[in-house]
Amino acid sequence: MAGLAAGTGFSGNTTPRPPAPRQAVAALVSLGYSASDAAAAVARVDETLSVQEIITIALRSLSRV
Repeated sequence: MAGLAAGTGFSGNTTPRPPAPRQAVAALVSLGYSASDAAAAVARVDETLSVQEIITIALRSLSRV
């Protein structure tokens, strides 16, 4: 029950997920973009957006290069 009370779900796992921008860069790199290109594209996007939104916007900017 401590996991639920702490808001960490049933497992009690408190390991934080990587921030959305870092996840987006990793996804873009896995699609074949260089780490520097992916990081530059993600840096131009609002980091408060969801991972999916960041990736979508970054992909649009990378396709114009």
